[in-house]
Amino acid sequence: MHKIEGLTHTEHRKRVFGQLKYLVDNNAVHRAFPTSLGGSDDHGGNIAGFEELVTADPSLQIKAGVQWGLFGSAVMHLGTKEHQDKWLPGIMSLEIPAASP
Repeated sequence: MHKIEGLTHTEHRKRVFGQLKYLVDNNAVHRAFPTSLGGSDDHGGNIAGFEELVTADPSLQIKAGVQWGLFGSAVMHLGTKEHQDKWLPGIMSLEIPAASP
């Protein structure tokens, strides 16, 4: 998960997006989301995990923060149940990315 120096901008972005998929595949991003949608309602665990990402690669932490911290949280806290049911599963799984890969 640690940053590889010397990659081009494009290579680094592609690698970080792949790392986001790795986090999804290993259930590392669902902590803060509702159990009804496959999350674990563990906001403290989510914060701790998010803080650890910066030690690997600040770009990874920022991209994860945008995807799940900003985009996912906005839908979760500001959306209706209908919005949450429609959009959160795709946000959580990265099928609906907040930013282009």
